[in-house]
Amino acid sequence: MDPNTLVLASDEREREPGDGEDWQEAHRLDAFFPSIRASVSLMIAKHPARNCASFVAAFLRFSELPIVLVEMEVPLPAKRWEIRSSGLWADHVCESALEHWSYGLEAFALEIDHPAEMLREAKGIRVPLGWELEFESSEPASWLGPMCYVQVGETHGIVLTEDGETPVEGTSLRSHWWGLGGPVELHVGQGHRPVQSRVRLPAMNALWQLDAGHRGLRIRTM
Repeated sequence: MDPNTLVLASDEREREPGDGEDWQEAHRLDAFFPSIRASVSLMIAKHPARNCASFVAAFLRFSELPIVLVEMEVPLPAKRWEIRSSGLWADHVCESALEHWSYGLEAFALEIDHPAEMLREAKGIRVPLGWELEFESSEPASWLGPMCYVQVGETHGIVLTEDGETPVEGTSLRSHWWGLGGPVELHVGQGHRPVQSRVRLPAMNALWQLDAGHRGLRIRTM
């Protein structure tokens, strides 16, 4: 896809499954909240050939341990992008194409003390994690490749942990792709160094690393 080609509202539609076990369609949101020095990242992917979906999420706070959630095999959504399994409900709703998305989560996650723990025995403290978030675009979406586009915006709402509700507001990046892979590296905010918080998470076909600093968030797929 020519990067100068406009992303259209119709590009938000759900795609017909392609060939191959590794074909997927995914939505991701990465948001940085400078007032509380924290970030939220989430990714939901459908894997039709495997008859399942996957969900990965993280809440990174600079002075506290990361809270992460990785579910590699949950039932395919019965409608749109809503998933339900034991201890997990998440919904991702296109309220207005290329303008407004809403995100809900009610789940139990793990508070971990090492960035790579989810790649080992996935040991941690079981804690509640949830949010009610709204993404509103601030720029037109742009193509990163033939089957991947991104859009800059603002995200606001609340994040819920065992400490209660925390209002959040900040810069964010939404991405949507289908096929065999998504964006390799994304940046949110005004830079990320020095790294204050890091977490490494498995996705279905890759490793997902998040690096957060005082001014931004970097996400790399490896």
